[in-house]
Amino acid sequence: MRRHYAYATVVIPIVLIIIASQVPVTVTPELSKGPYGDSEEPINWVGRDESLRANFSGHFYVVVTRDFDRIRLWITPRESARTLNVRVEVKREYLNDLYLEVEPPWYGEVEIIRGENQNGMRYIIQVKNFGEAGKGTYELTFIDKAPEDRISMHITVETRDGLIKYRGELPVVILEPFYRFNCTD
Repeated sequence: MRRHYAYATVVIPIVLIIIASQVPVTVTPELSKGPYGDSEEPINWVGRDESLRANFSGHFYVVVTRDFDRIRLWITPRESARTLNVRVEVKREYLNDLYLEVEPPWYGEVEIIRGENQNGMRYIIQVKNFGEAGKGTYELTFIDKAPEDRISMHITVETRDGLIKYRGELPVVILEPFYRFNCTD
Protein backbone atom coordinates (compact mmCIF):
# COMPACT_ATOMS: atom_id res chain seq x y z
CA MET A 1 0.00 0.00 0.00
CA ARG A 2 2.80 2.40 0.86
CA ARG A 3 4.43 1.60 -2.41
CA HIS A 4 1.30 2.67 -4.36
CA TYR A 5 1.07 5.82 -2.28
CA ALA A 6 4.71 6.67 -3.07
CA TYR A 7 4.10 6.17 -6.81
CA ALA A 8 0.96 8.30 -6.65
CA THR A 9 2.79 11.16 -4.91
CA VAL A 10 5.35 11.19 -7.72
CA VAL A 11 3.14 10.47 -10.73
CA ILE A 12 0.23 12.80 -9.93
CA PRO A 13 2.35 16.00 -9.71
CA ILE A 14 4.17 15.06 -12.93
CA VAL A 15 0.87 14.53 -14.76
CA LEU A 16 -0.48 17.83 -13.41
CA ILE A 17 2.64 19.70 -14.55
CA ILE A 18 2.39 18.19 -18.04
CA ILE A 19 -1.28 19.13 -18.31
CA ALA A 20 -0.64 22.65 -16.97
CA SER A 21 2.18 23.21 -19.44
CA GLN A 22 -0.20 22.63 -22.36
CA VAL A 23 -2.72 25.26 -21.26
CA PRO A 24 -1.45 28.79 -22.01
CA VAL A 25 -1.54 31.51 -19.37
CA THR A 26 -3.43 34.51 -20.76
CA VAL A 27 -1.59 37.82 -20.38
CA THR A 28 -3.04 41.26 -21.10
CA PRO A 29 -1.10 44.01 -22.84
CA GLU A 30 0.05 47.31 -21.43
CA LEU A 31 -0.19 49.74 -24.37
CA SER A 32 1.87 52.80 -25.26
CA LYS A 33 1.85 54.84 -28.44
CA GLY A 34 4.33 57.02 -30.27
CA PRO A 35 5.03 59.60 -31.53
CA TYR A 36 1.52 61.07 -31.34
CA GLY A 37 0.84 60.51 -27.65
CA ASP A 38 -1.57 63.46 -27.59
CA SER A 39 -3.77 62.11 -30.39
CA GLU A 40 -7.50 62.03 -29.69
CA GLU A 41 -7.75 58.65 -31.38
CA PRO A 42 -8.09 55.57 -29.15
CA ILE A 43 -4.75 54.15 -28.08
CA ASN A 44 -5.16 50.98 -30.14
CA TRP A 45 -5.66 52.94 -33.39
CA VAL A 46 -2.50 53.28 -35.50
CA GLY A 47 -2.09 55.99 -38.14
CA ARG A 48 0.72 56.87 -40.52
CA ASP A 49 4.15 57.18 -38.87
CA GLU A 50 2.74 55.94 -35.58
CA SER A 51 3.65 52.90 -33.56
CA LEU A 52 1.71 50.98 -30.97
CA ARG A 53 3.75 49.09 -28.40
CA ALA A 54 2.18 46.29 -26.36
CA ASN A 55 4.03 44.78 -23.40
CA PHE A 56 2.49 41.46 -22.40
CA SER A 57 3.73 41.40 -18.78
CA GLY A 58 7.32 41.11 -20.01
CA HIS A 59 6.70 37.66 -21.52
CA PHE A 60 6.62 39.06 -25.07
CA TYR A 61 6.22 42.37 -26.88
CA VAL A 62 4.30 43.36 -30.00
CA VAL A 63 4.93 46.57 -31.97
CA VAL A 64 2.59 47.67 -34.78
CA THR A 65 3.56 50.49 -37.18
CA ARG A 66 1.93 52.11 -40.21
CA ASP A 67 4.18 53.72 -42.82
CA PHE A 68 2.28 54.61 -46.01
CA ASP A 69 1.48 51.30 -47.74
CA ARG A 70 3.25 49.12 -45.18
CA ILE A 71 1.88 47.75 -41.93
CA ARG A 72 4.57 46.05 -39.85
CA LEU A 73 4.30 43.81 -36.82
CA TRP A 74 7.29 42.95 -34.65
CA ILE A 75 6.85 40.12 -32.17
CA THR A 76 9.64 39.71 -29.61
CA PRO A 77 9.55 37.02 -26.92
CA ARG A 78 11.44 37.34 -23.65
CA GLU A 79 15.09 36.32 -24.06
CA SER A 80 14.61 32.82 -22.63
CA ALA A 81 11.30 32.21 -24.45
CA ARG A 82 10.45 31.22 -27.99
CA THR A 83 7.51 32.10 -30.23
CA LEU A 84 5.14 29.22 -30.92
CA ASN A 85 2.33 30.76 -32.92
CA VAL A 86 1.34 34.11 -34.42
CA ARG A 87 -2.18 34.59 -35.77
CA VAL A 88 -3.42 37.80 -37.36
CA GLU A 89 -7.04 38.21 -38.39
CA VAL A 90 -7.52 41.14 -40.78
CA LYS A 91 -10.97 42.50 -41.57
CA ARG A 92 -11.61 44.88 -44.46
CA GLU A 93 -14.79 46.40 -45.80
CA TYR A 94 -14.05 45.93 -49.49
CA LEU A 95 -12.53 43.26 -51.67
CA ASN A 96 -9.19 45.05 -51.92
CA ASP A 97 -5.77 43.54 -52.37
CA LEU A 98 -3.69 42.87 -49.31
CA TYR A 99 -0.23 41.49 -49.91
CA LEU A 100 1.83 39.82 -47.24
CA GLU A 101 5.56 39.63 -46.88
CA VAL A 102 7.17 37.64 -44.12
CA GLU A 103 10.71 38.73 -43.32
CA PRO A 104 12.90 36.77 -43.17
CA PRO A 105 10.88 34.28 -45.23
CA TRP A 106 12.67 31.15 -44.02
CA TYR A 107 11.30 31.45 -40.46
CA GLY A 108 8.15 29.47 -39.90
CA GLU A 109 5.29 28.32 -42.10
CA VAL A 110 2.80 30.94 -43.25
CA GLU A 111 -0.80 30.05 -44.01
CA ILE A 112 -3.25 32.61 -45.42
CA ILE A 113 -6.99 31.98 -45.50
CA ARG A 114 -9.20 34.46 -47.30
CA GLY A 115 -12.97 34.59 -46.98
CA GLU A 116 -15.98 36.81 -46.60
CA ASN A 117 -17.77 37.83 -43.44
CA GLN A 118 -20.92 39.88 -42.90
CA ASN A 119 -18.98 43.17 -42.95
CA GLY A 120 -16.68 42.50 -45.90
CA MET A 121 -13.49 40.50 -46.33
CA ARG A 122 -11.55 38.55 -43.74
CA TYR A 123 -7.99 37.26 -43.93
CA ILE A 124 -6.45 34.93 -41.39
CA ILE A 125 -2.66 34.84 -41.44
CA GLN A 126 -1.07 32.20 -39.26
CA VAL A 127 2.63 31.54 -38.72
CA LYS A 128 3.66 28.26 -37.07
CA ASN A 129 6.64 25.95 -36.65
CA PHE A 130 9.20 28.64 -35.95
CA GLY A 131 11.87 26.11 -34.98
CA GLU A 132 14.91 27.63 -33.31
CA ALA A 133 14.32 30.83 -35.27
CA GLY A 134 11.44 31.62 -32.92
CA LYS A 135 13.94 32.74 -30.30
CA GLY A 136 14.21 36.31 -31.59
CA THR A 137 12.20 39.15 -33.04
CA TYR A 138 9.84 38.07 -35.79
CA GLU A 139 8.62 40.57 -38.37
CA LEU A 140 5.48 40.43 -40.51
CA THR A 141 5.11 43.07 -43.21
CA PHE A 142 1.74 43.69 -44.83
CA ILE A 143 1.79 45.64 -48.08
CA ASP A 144 -1.55 47.39 -48.41
CA LYS A 145 -1.96 48.40 -52.06
CA ALA A 146 -5.58 49.55 -51.72
CA PRO A 147 -5.95 51.31 -48.35
CA GLU A 148 -9.34 51.81 -46.74
CA ASP A 149 -10.40 54.29 -44.06
CA ARG A 150 -9.61 51.65 -41.48
CA ILE A 151 -8.64 48.01 -41.29
CA SER A 152 -9.15 45.97 -38.15
CA MET A 153 -6.51 43.49 -37.03
CA HIS A 154 -6.75 41.01 -34.20
CA ILE A 155 -3.28 39.76 -33.26
CA THR A 156 -2.81 36.61 -31.17
CA VAL A 157 0.64 35.47 -30.02
CA GLU A 158 1.71 32.35 -28.11
CA THR A 159 5.15 31.89 -26.60
CA ARG A 160 6.76 29.26 -24.41
CA ASP A 161 9.16 30.04 -21.58
CA GLY A 162 10.36 26.80 -20.02
CA LEU A 163 7.32 24.64 -19.32
CA ILE A 164 4.83 27.52 -19.35
CA LYS A 165 2.99 28.84 -22.40
CA TYR A 166 1.81 32.46 -22.56
CA ARG A 167 -0.92 33.76 -24.83
CA GLY A 168 -2.00 37.32 -25.51
CA GLU A 169 -4.40 39.11 -27.83
CA LEU A 170 -4.20 42.62 -29.24
CA PRO A 171 -7.05 44.22 -31.25
CA VAL A 172 -5.78 47.07 -33.44
CA VAL A 173 -7.37 49.47 -35.92
CA ILE A 174 -5.05 50.54 -38.75
CA LEU A 175 -6.00 53.87 -40.30
CA GLU A 176 -5.68 54.84 -43.95
CA PRO A 177 -2.18 56.29 -44.45
CA PHE A 178 -3.37 59.77 -45.47
CA TYR A 179 -5.90 60.08 -42.66
CA ARG A 180 -5.53 63.42 -40.89
CA PHE A 181 -5.47 63.28 -37.11
CA ASN A 182 -8.07 65.25 -35.17
CA CYS A 183 -9.63 66.72 -38.30
CA THR A 184 -12.88 68.63 -37.74
CA ASP A 185 -14.08 69.02 -41.35
